[in-house]
Amino acid sequence: VKLTDVQKLDALGLDRPRLAKNVADTFLQQLLRDGYFHCDPHPGNLCVDKQGRLVYYDFGMMDELSPAVRNGFRDFCFALFGGGPYVSDAQL
Repeated sequence: VKLTDVQKLDALGLDRPRLAKNVADTFLQQLLRDGYFHCDPHPGNLCVDKQGRLVYYDFGMMDELSPAVRNGFRDFCFALFGGGPYVSDAQL
């Protein structure tokens, strides 16, 4: 089911706010933990099954972050979402 098909998502009883959180969480996990991520996660390349599990398509655009960039981005995200400022301009 496409994430943009609100009627089908509702008909299946899927929790749209939870789906949105899952999309954000999986993308941040790819960036912050794995360092390897899907570069093109638009609605045509991402859907959910009937149980609400995310399904990614088209892995033609993948990329990898170096450990230094991944660690810097992780620090930035913790500062941003944790109410920082914990990251200095030099670290950015």
